[in-house]
Amino acid sequence: MDASRSRIRDTSVFFPEKTHQFANLPIEQFSDLDRNLPGTYDFVYWNVWDDYLFDAPDRVDIFKMAFDRVKDGGRLMMGFYDRDPDVIAEKISLIHEIDLGASVRMDNPDGPQIMMCLDKV
Repeated sequence: MDASRSRIRDTSVFFPEKTHQFANLPIEQFSDLDRNLPGTYDFVYWNVWDDYLFDAPDRVDIFKMAFDRVKDGGRLMMGFYDRDPDVIAEKISLIHEIDLGASVRMDNPDGPQIMMCLDKV
């Protein structure tokens, strides 16, 4: 799922046998997955927006909803592209407070970007 139609189109090129598993849908509308789409996915990738903190109940609910869409044994992957490393650190700290399980963090050695993965067991 992606809010960008062009990204869905481009990604579908790499997985032509699974195009039915791609949808143009922003993360806030994950609850709308009753459109003949699978209810859960092996992998969910979320490019966490620069101005998005997990500091309010509605934002925590969206985060939990994204994690709920991951199959058991699957992975929620989140990319943080903020230019300020302190902002990324704050986001990750807030996610750890939610405590959905162990996470793996991968830092870009050439910039402030970070990827964090949560496995659903």
